[in-house]
Amino acid sequence: PINNNLIDLYHQVKLITRGDDYYFRGAGIGNLREYFAKSEKGLTNLFNLLEEVVIRRTRHYIKENYPEATINGVRIKFPERTLHTVRYDLESTYSNIYNDIVDQVNQLHLAAYNLEQYKKEKTKQDEDDDQRNQALIGLIKTLFLKRFESSIDAFRISINRQLDFQKAFLEQLEQGRLLDSGEYRKTLAFEDEGPEAIESIMAELPQIDTSSYDIERIKVDIENDVERLDKINSAVAPITTDGDNKLQQLISLLTTDLAGKKILVFSYFKDTA
Repeated sequence: PINNNLIDLYHQVKLITRGDDYYFRGAGIGNLREYFAKSEKGLTNLFNLLEEVVIRRTRHYIKENYPEATINGVRIKFPERTLHTVRYDLESTYSNIYNDIVDQVNQLHLAAYNLEQYKKEKTKQDEDDDQRNQALIGLIKTLFLKRFESSIDAFRISINRQLDFQKAFLEQLEQGRLLDSGEYRKTLAFEDEGPEAIESIMAELPQIDTSSYDIERIKVDIENDVERLDKINSAVAPITTDGDNKLQQLISLLTTDLAGKKILVFSYFKDTA
């Protein structure tokens, strides 16, 4: 899990305690909520609690400490694992466009995720938000590249989704409305209900004082992003499943070495699956 804080962990532990903040009094934790509040301030650590709720039983630990362990009278046996790496050629799939696409992704501004950088007069809070949002934009770009490596279809979906979001964001901004990615995803869910349903969502968007921002610079950066995203889309358009070396390696594996066997395939992204 990423982007979690201590309060998230507190609520997870409450599932164990059934909401009872005094559940761990026997372990020296008088009040669970106060205990987490102190931890947030750096006044204590969570080791006492972790000893009460965390159980770690690795394969190695069980084999070493419980060699005769049984389940329902049957001795536990761990199968020996054999690891085998199948390599694929990403460069052949993306021919000569890989480096160019990576470069195009890295040059995206993604203005919609960091309007603070376009404020005419910044407060200390705006500067702090600007730094955090720059880090977020870096993560978004990394996610694009991870989807690029995962599958061409996953990458296409991300690029097209971002392209449509950029256009919708600019359109609403020009009307003094602030469209974030969450609200945009909501509009996608209502697409089948017609333009009236989408417009009702847009009408409820928060208003933004455009006079506080360098709107022309925002427009230029979004237009540049749209141009880059269109260029990326055109570059990957000719790639078919037959030309996807990673996919072909998987198909070959499933139809030769693993043919007729029970197989479990894991994928980082649902769109790739």
